[in-house]
Amino acid sequence: QHSKNGIVNRSGVSGIHLYDKDKIKIIKLLKTDQNTGIFEAEIAVLNERSGKFIKKQGKSSFFPTNWGLQTLILECFSAYMNKNEIDEFTFHGTTSSGIKLEFVYDNKGTFKSVYPIIEK
Repeated sequence: QHSKNGIVNRSGVSGIHLYDKDKIKIIKLLKTDQNTGIFEAEIAVLNERSGKFIKKQGKSSFFPTNWGLQTLILECFSAYMNKNEIDEFTFHGTTSSGIKLEFVYDNKGTFKSVYPIIEK
């Protein structure tokens, strides 16, 4: 849910890593990995209740634009199966298509997010 739709509330916008041209406006494209199709951007997200776009603070990394929900799930599962612990809340894994992902958990061990990592 966090990666596909994100959260739009009074605090702002969080999540959203699967691009949907109807719900996301790219304000500024920051980085693109031509080999994998992942990219990083400053964005605004549609608040479906108000019909207005809300600017997300900071930047977001996105899965390839040709990925749908099914591909996202399969590729995330692939990366999860080969993940390595970075710290107690963070793990990295690589998808079958070669994209490095970061998995994030909270202090109770509940899964919070997964997103692609664009190498520097």
